[in-house]
Amino acid sequence: MSKPTSHTVPREPGDADAALRWLERAYEERDAHVVLLGVEPRWDPLHADPRFADLMKRLRLTA
Repeated sequence: MSKPTSHTVPREPGDADAALRWLERAYEERDAHVVLLGVEPRWDPLHADPRFADLMKRLRLTA
């Protein structure tokens, strides 16, 4: 699997599991783009997911 970036994260509607797996990997690899999670509109559908909220908390960001 290649290093996740904001351009390679799966964004298929309804594929929250895949997107969150990629975001977790980006977090683990300290990808600089994860700081944009709270402001990028394409991540809005994930805001209600507890896993996304947990990731945001670990990043010390507000969704």
